[in-house]
Amino acid sequence: METKILSSGRRFRVMTLPPPFSPRLSLLIVLIAALIAAPFYVTTLKAPAVTTGDTPQYVSAAWHMAHHGVFSEATSSAPPAPSLGREPAYALFLVPFLILDPALAGFTPDCLADGTCADGPFRLVQAANVVLAGVAALLLVITVRLLGGGPTAATVAGLYLVANAEMMASRHSVASDYLALALVAGAGALLAAAVRSGRPTAFVPLGLVMAALTLTKAVFLPFTVLALGAGALWALWQRVPVRTVMAAGIVFACAFAAPVGGWMARNAAVGGSFAITVERGGIAISTREVFNHMSGAQYVAAFVYWTRGFGDGLARDLFDRPVWERFRIDVVGGFYDEGQNRYGPWVEQVMAERGVERGEARRIVDQTLIRHILDRPFTHALTTLPLLYRGLWIDEFIVFGLPALLWAGIMAWRQRRGALLAGLGLSAFNLTLYALVSLNIPRYQITAVPGIALAAGFAAAALWPAVTGWRDGRRKRRVGAVTPKTVLYQRA
Repeated sequence: METKILSSGRRFRVMTLPPPFSPRLSLLIVLIAALIAAPFYVTTLKAPAVTTGDTPQYVSAAWHMAHHGVFSEATSSAPPAPSLGREPAYALFLVPFLILDPALAGFTPDCLADGTCADGPFRLVQAANVVLAGVAALLLVITVRLLGGGPTAATVAGLYLVANAEMMASRHSVASDYLALALVAGAGALLAAAVRSGRPTAFVPLGLVMAALTLTKAVFLPFTVLALGAGALWALWQRVPVRTVMAAGIVFACAFAAPVGGWMARNAAVGGSFAITVERGGIAISTREVFNHMSGAQYVAAFVYWTRGFGDGLARDLFDRPVWERFRIDVVGGFYDEGQNRYGPWVEQVMAERGVERGEARRIVDQTLIRHILDRPFTHALTTLPLLYRGLWIDEFIVFGLPALLWAGIMAWRQRRGALLAGLGLSAFNLTLYALVSLNIPRYQITAVPGIALAAGFAAAALWPAVTGWRDGRRKRRVGAVTPKTVLYQRA
């Protein structure tokens, strides 16, 4: 309580009102919203189609780890030899379900080979996607508060994820996207906590979570390396002591490199490939490179066809069939079909013609694809734009989220808020890299949504005073009085 004097000379005691939401209330609101949304998301689940897409590889690897203690994607219940394959983290996440869920007690990977697997037993795994998304929303609330955002920003950011129905559209799939979503949100909270603490040891949990994220989605390996270098330079620019920066960087790098490097060393010992995953990168590059051969009409049609909701229908009305048909995933000779299905035969051809092992043949094909891209850098940059546009539509609220992301990035740079820049930068990296190196279907951008939600929270908090000021201004004009909106007045 303090005393103020108005221009009339009258004295008033001013009592500042509490903020509209406390930090705990922000968490409670988002938790209640998640609990309300969860039954809808779970009761509307569709069949997971476990015999198609990436799911057979995840499920078979998980089953062999659960029953034989080895990583193998063999679609047989016979004990396999250790082999190479996808990133291991999501398969490891599935292991407890295969051991503890009674619905999966009789499952074996034999049915994956002939496509006879039942979808019903995976219901609990699908529900876990919804739980992971809810956890990500709560972690985002904590992240905003640790970054210095107010309760409005935290509440909006959390609700942005909970209400994002388009982001939840892939919840039916038995795939790694929602585990990666939760890990991205967890990494954001741990980064904010580590920066606030200032202690180098606080970066150990962050390194471990980033390692888990990288072993879920290998695309985060280059991001982590770039972020580590950029973060060190930023800290030095902010005049953090060199000793502190070096100590934090070393403990983070060790925590990150131990699991990631261990897995890569395992792959080198098993299959001679010091990598997180094999073939997946080559297939992704192959599928991306075919879009560099779009015609001018197809380039324009791509923006129309990939617009969420009505785009494909509008493209059929505006363009001839040969123009839009190649964008369909299920069409023989389409961009997807060509990019996905040429890679394996190409590797086989190189093996036969040059008499080399499969690993060497993959390396030759990958280098050829990269050379084709580098020979036409302007074309590749130009075709990246419609693919980036394609991925944006994973966000239900992208019309607000994208401007918010751009605004928040500028604001964070001007205010020198490094941790916030890192969180926003992860989304920008996700949006850009997938468009550069893959076909960038919207599902790939699920891990970009937390950063966009973070930006939306801060943008909403910045806009809130203007909204309330406009509302209060109307009230003041209506009653002909001037009353500050944040105080209560009592005559002294």
